[in-house]
Amino acid sequence: RSLNQEIRQKMNRIVPGGLLDIEVPAQSAVARAQLKGTTVFSVDPRGAVAEAYRALTEVVMAQLSLGTRLTRMRGA
Repeated sequence: RSLNQEIRQKMNRIVPGGLLDIEVPAQSAVARAQLKGTTVFSVDPRGAVAEAYRALTEVVMAQLSLGTRLTRMRGA
């Protein structure tokens, strides 16, 4: 079991239902972005990390009732 899984399980015990279902994977794109001083969206825009951050943004925006504003900003 990874350290991330252990932390997630402990957090779920402390705050049941308080965590989102989205997990941002630990991948080299994060380190590459940090080294370049940029974002994972610039380094690997279609990668798993970028997709996870997009999904996280969608969930947070929806919970804040800002989903329509985000859609309009994207031009959809």
